[in-house]
Amino acid sequence: MELRWYQSEAVEAVWNHLRTKPGNPVIELPTGAGKSVVIAELATQAVNKWCGRVLVLQHVKELIGQNAAKLQQLCPTIKVGLYSAGLRKREADAPIVVAGIQTVHTKSAELGRFDLVVIDEAHLVPESGDGMYRRLIGDLQEINSDLVIVGLTATPYRTDSGPICTPDGLLNHICYKVSVKTLIAQGFLSKMIGRRARMEVDTTGIKLRGGEFIESEAADVFMETNEIVAQACQELFWETRDRRSVLVFCQSVEHAGMVFTSLIHHRDMHMNECGRELQKAAIAFEVKSNWQDTDNIDVIADWLEEQGMKNSALRRYLDCKDEFMEVVVGSTEMKERDGAIERFKRGQIKYLINVNVLTTGFDAPNTDCVAIMRATMSPGLFYQMVGRGFRTCADKVNCLVLDYGQNIRRHGPIDEIQPRKARAKGEQDTEPASKECPECRAIVNPATRSCPGCEYIWPEVARTISHDATADGDPLSKTATDEVKQVTSVEYRVHRKANAMDDAPKTLRVTYKCGLADYVSEWVCIEHPEGGFAHQKALKWWRKRCMAPMPKTAAEAVVYALHGLLAEPTEITTRTKKGEKFPEIVKQVLGPVPDEMKGCEKCGQSVTILVRNDERYVPGKLVCGLCSHQLGFVQQEVVNHYGYYDGSLEATGIISEEVFDVYDGVESDPPRNSDDTSKSDLLAAIEGMPADQCPF
Repeated sequence: MELRWYQSEAVEAVWNHLRTKPGNPVIELPTGAGKSVVIAELATQAVNKWCGRVLVLQHVKELIGQNAAKLQQLCPTIKVGLYSAGLRKREADAPIVVAGIQTVHTKSAELGRFDLVVIDEAHLVPESGDGMYRRLIGDLQEINSDLVIVGLTATPYRTDSGPICTPDGLLNHICYKVSVKTLIAQGFLSKMIGRRARMEVDTTGIKLRGGEFIESEAADVFMETNEIVAQACQELFWETRDRRSVLVFCQSVEHAGMVFTSLIHHRDMHMNECGRELQKAAIAFEVKSNWQDTDNIDVIADWLEEQGMKNSALRRYLDCKDEFMEVVVGSTEMKERDGAIERFKRGQIKYLINVNVLTTGFDAPNTDCVAIMRATMSPGLFYQMVGRGFRTCADKVNCLVLDYGQNIRRHGPIDEIQPRKARAKGEQDTEPASKECPECRAIVNPATRSCPGCEYIWPEVARTISHDATADGDPLSKTATDEVKQVTSVEYRVHRKANAMDDAPKTLRVTYKCGLADYVSEWVCIEHPEGGFAHQKALKWWRKRCMAPMPKTAAEAVVYALHGLLAEPTEITTRTKKGEKFPEIVKQVLGPVPDEMKGCEKCGQSVTILVRNDERYVPGKLVCGLCSHQLGFVQQEVVNHYGYYDGSLEATGIISEEVFDVYDGVESDPPRNSDDTSKSDLLAAIEGMPADQCPF
């Protein structure tokens, strides 16, 4: 058995500690670093060099048999016994015994004398009291007063009481540790990319009990509306388009079911889109009725790209094929759970959704994305979830961590997770645990200058020293970074502020997709009071893009956009200011302003009707009134405004051609650029505006 350098150092550190210091040592090794190899080497040396007996204690009963078999493989010349009531094994006379603490905590007399006790997952040992570990070890020490205890863990701290090593505790000193960063740099662990999800849930209002979020309240926040789950799953579906094995952690069993259903929906929509893309090549290629049986789909995808036609859905299909998913929870039968895990390891399913099942002892090196759709105050639990992606695997470049519960922001970068220091009641954190890259949303240490994900360089801020103790205000100048981005697609949606009144004005949210995973949004205040600054700004925005007058509602604006009435942006310039969370769009390059509605792609006509769609979060869809070709899905706000098509034979379409007959305001006024506004016009627009709203 050949050990890696840090595994050899860990074993030697244990023996050196026992020779020179009092107390029981702990080895801190990251998940995936090979703790089993270290345990096997400790046990082998204890048996072969000192004729001792070794007891290896496991906390999770499902892993006892698996770890005993692995230990026997690593120690082929020594008999390894298994003692577990659940596995119906009571092999107590072997030199090395692997046992479940639940089974043996009252069986010291039956087990006999041991010289070394190794506690795997040592962070599960309680701080004090007469727990199972303390009772067993106390009884074993009565048999052998020189009993040596060694702990191994990746997270040497507890949620409620801090470090597991204390002078009066069962475990006393960390004798050896190696960092995640070191093992990643040397290729022993996979490179990790931590990213804040766009659809992250605000956890600030969730109450705590025993140092952890109250489970029921946290679940309610993650499942507040179906739309929250649907949008989160839509983001997950597209962020993982180039990933092969995605492990999803959910807040509750009900939440896991909702996530599963939503992912199925997005997969089915994607498969339908694949079929539509293939139909565009039906003349040049033979496309079968069941399009998945079509030969040479990769060739067809290349041909579509050469023709300038959309092929993104086919590209994803070629990368991932059928994207199967399964759910495992605490009540899942063991046989069914093991089958799902095995299928995930073999790559037969892409998404494995779980609730509090796969946080420890789950070994799937192919995991290249961990989606944390839950929140926790426990740094140990967060580390264990992230650690499922630490192991390396052939063809695995890195592991993406998508955080939907503000966990990375709460606990810090994934390679520097530490227990939170105790604070006085009401005291707040004074130092940020992390900062977010404005380019790729990676979460890094506050002191990081260059983003490891996209190589973005944070601007260096010159520090100034103030000699006036009474001076107030920020002495540091605001720095800003401008960046030009190419726009690949645009999405228009009706946006409503959280907790807003029913009659509050809604805005048009415009989201620009720039590249693979870069999204920038702006909000156009179409429904704000006329004459106000926000409404005038929206009017100027609209006049740059559309020949028709600006509509009165955001719902109408979405429909105009779906009909191709708005000029398409090709490039935007964003400005990121120091201390501000989101970039500002300061310049846009637009295509030509359309002078007519876009006709149906299939029949060329422009008569569009709104019909019912069987989804709660997108209850309507726009289709051609003549051939029923689908134009797009719409939200409830659009349905409320227009209503569904009533079935009349003379369909005139949602948008009338008469919208082009007049311009907004005075008929003789042509559309104007925002730059055309005179100084006097601008002053008139802001006259009477409250001081805190004035742009100057």
